[in-house]
Amino acid sequence: MIGILGGGLAGLTTARQLAIAGSEPVVVLEKESFIGGASRTVREGPYRFDLGGHRFYTRKQRVQAFFEEVIAEDLIHVERVSRICLNGKMVDYPLTPLNALKSLGAATSARVLLQYLKVKAFPAEGNDGTFEHWVVQRFGRGLYDIYFKGYTEKVWGIPCDRLSSDFAEQRIKGLSFREVVKQALIRAKSTPSSLIRNFVYPRLGFGELTDRLAAALGPPHRIMLDSMIDAVRHDGRRISAMTVRSGRACTTIDVSRLVSTVPLLDLVESLRPKAPAGVIAAARQLRYRDLIVIFLAFDREQVTGDSWMYFPDGDICFGRMHEPRNWSRPLAPPGKTSLVIEWFATKGDDVWNSPDDALRDAVVADLAKLRLIRPEEVDACRVVRLEKAYPLYRLGYSEHRKTVLDYLTQFENLYCSGRSGTFIYTSSDHYIDMGMKIADNIMGDSHNLDGIGLEAGYAEA
Repeated sequence: MIGILGGGLAGLTTARQLAIAGSEPVVVLEKESFIGGASRTVREGPYRFDLGGHRFYTRKQRVQAFFEEVIAEDLIHVERVSRICLNGKMVDYPLTPLNALKSLGAATSARVLLQYLKVKAFPAEGNDGTFEHWVVQRFGRGLYDIYFKGYTEKVWGIPCDRLSSDFAEQRIKGLSFREVVKQALIRAKSTPSSLIRNFVYPRLGFGELTDRLAAALGPPHRIMLDSMIDAVRHDGRRISAMTVRSGRACTTIDVSRLVSTVPLLDLVESLRPKAPAGVIAAARQLRYRDLIVIFLAFDREQVTGDSWMYFPDGDICFGRMHEPRNWSRPLAPPGKTSLVIEWFATKGDDVWNSPDDALRDAVVADLAKLRLIRPEEVDACRVVRLEKAYPLYRLGYSEHRKTVLDYLTQFENLYCSGRSGTFIYTSSDHYIDMGMKIADNIMGDSHNLDGIGLEAGYAEA
């Protein structure tokens, strides 16, 4: 039996590939009563919505072919339209010189340009490894203060000088002041992923991908919902079995291999015999940022024409918003629309603990203040809390991550995969790539799994 911990995108990709390849039986354990993790599409009456917008774009031909094969005739092409709301003004993203000048004014635009030229002429000595340093050296202090600082700190809940530059390296790699201007003025042969203007998407929501991966797992393979890992048995070299808790019942399943996509701390704390104290301590230092998704339905045709809107200003409670019907019309009934609001939080803080009605009222008030809606137009609301949505790249996180993964690599039949399982914040095509390559390795091929997910940066999840 091959065990897979977690029924999200990475785990289900591996399970599906193993099933197609004719592997020994696969069992997927999922602690929730549904599959998909952060990649699921939620149904609310006649509406469907993703837990945050999940566009799909890849330069990996094999991953592209995989996506097209699974989604098949329900794959659609979507034009990306994104804007940033700054001081009540909507600014196109990717930035264009004319739009930036219009929104910032001639004086501020000139200051931004001069500060960019200054850092290029007199770059700072040394590197403190922070997100702030990385962005300032690439864009200049002015653009950092205006476009990056507020939104980044709203997302992560910590100052940019406490956030590792790894986040910038992995998420906005290839993007620079010069590249933004070049893309705005000419059609370059190669476009950074952060500036891609078109993407593909499943017609009925991104969760169609994980739903179809799960549907491919017929007997002898199976998915166990509402099932949590209680213990992972090992001899110091190989994983031999896992004890699964479902309700009050516990079942021990012998495994020849184990693929883990659950948070590293969950895996480390489940090991029997126990992991070394230093490894457990390091895993406990790996923190996450949580997410609250507020879905609002409206009795109107459309609110905006955007794929995404970003809200860095501190007087707006939420950080990002998308309108599902702008991605695919079947996600809302005819004549209706919806908005999906992303409010970043940390489990246990005042925002996380707020009642759903209070969150709804705050979001509706800010949308009305922005003149995007009228409160009386809201037809329905649903609030979904997503724990451990994003690995938090605090300064020093990489040493803790290395300590944990160095220990786990001693188990020759254990594979860590996915966002939480590797503590890597990248994009869906990379998690699919991880899942496929792990399945290949289990079936006898040989891929170097080091660094999967770090090859290119993306601006959206």
